[in-house]
Amino acid sequence: MHKIEEYEAKDGKVTSKCSSFKPIGFLMGTAWLEIPPEDYYFKSGSQCEFRFKGLDAPFNVVGMPVYKDYYVTHNWGPEASMSFSPNGRKERGAPQDGTDWKPTELLKVELATENAEDPEGAAFLTALLVAGVIVIGGITVAIILQVNGTLNTGAMIGIIIGSLVVGAGAFFLLNWLLVDAYQPGNNPVTVKDGDEAITKVQ
Repeated sequence: MHKIEEYEAKDGKVTSKCSSFKPIGFLMGTAWLEIPPEDYYFKSGSQCEFRFKGLDAPFNVVGMPVYKDYYVTHNWGPEASMSFSPNGRKERGAPQDGTDWKPTELLKVELATENAEDPEGAAFLTALLVAGVIVIGGITVAIILQVNGTLNTGAMIGIIIGSLVVGAGAFFLLNWLLVDAYQPGNNPVTVKDGDEAITKVQ
């Protein structure tokens, strides 16, 4: 969402070419808690490393980069909550209201594989496109070579017929293969729950 390019995720670390990063907002209940760039990344040699790690769970675990410059209170019980109060070390603006926020781009738990909405239609169009490229390409080459005097009329017709045969074969083969490829099954990601998920931060 911040248009950060040229990044690499390896061995649990996310690094990127250093640039003017923007603040990141976390929606805590109905309020946005804004984290400035200097709190979520640090210089690592010639690169910048982010203080984020993937979590195999349908929730996030916040740590020191989010807690920095706040007094944080954890209220346990049936009405569990957290509260953030500036500790005075840094000027902090009032959290923005997030009551009316509509999710647009979210990091979420998704299916490992998911069937296409219209696998037959998608396979047909893909196979037709590839076959069309083969046929049109063959006909174009044959005509150009014939116009340049490289081929006689008989050879040109042979190439055109060959292109049609190859294109038709490619269409039927691809259509058959892609129908299965577009239907791998709706297989959900296995996500552990509770305390087990928290220990798997990688």
